[in-house]
Amino acid sequence: MALADILQRIEEDATVEAAAILREAEEAAAAVRAEAEERAKAHAETVLARATADAEAAHGAKLAVARLTARDNALASKRQLVERVLGRVADHLASLPAEEYAAFIARKVKSVARAGEALSIGHEDHGRLGPSIAPALSAASVDVQVRGTTAAIGNGVLIEGDRVKVEVSARALVYSRRERLVALVSEKLFGADSVGIGPAELADDTGHDDEEAT
Repeated sequence: MALADILQRIEEDATVEAAAILREAEEAAAAVRAEAEERAKAHAETVLARATADAEAAHGAKLAVARLTARDNALASKRQLVERVLGRVADHLASLPAEEYAAFIARKVKSVARAGEALSIGHEDHGRLGPSIAPALSAASVDVQVRGTTAAIGNGVLIEGDRVKVEVSARALVYSRRERLVALVSEKLFGADSVGIGPAELADDTGHDDEEAT
């Protein structure tokens, strides 16, 4: 074989080999690019999913806070309304005509007095109860000594003795029955569960009271 033929064969083999190497390099580069693109896509999807989850969590947290705030505001409004109603109940009892008010106080005194106690009239009720409390106590068969006026309480009367010291007033009565009255008012206003006290008991509560120590 002539030298020229040998050189031509070497050149042709080199060209073929170079082309093969080039194809392999291109294929490898394509594979690397595809893998890189796949990783980038997967990373982007992960980042997007995480961002979406974080956004949903943040939205859920804000929604939960908003719901709790709305509930708390609603409960606060309901409590304020119940308190106003209880205040009106006490005001209604305290604003009864003088003789009715004295009879109401006398019935409450009878439920707490034992024997030998002394009664003092609250300084704000001296004008209303002063003339009428003694006849009311007598009509209710209550044996207590009427002393006069005391600055210790504003309305109602103060019963003091060896075994008892009790404020008897419209507000003290409402306070002593607070849980039952709150339940009753809540039931009437908002449909809350009843605890067994009825409207009749609230309107004409002449039963025995729990003692309210001052």
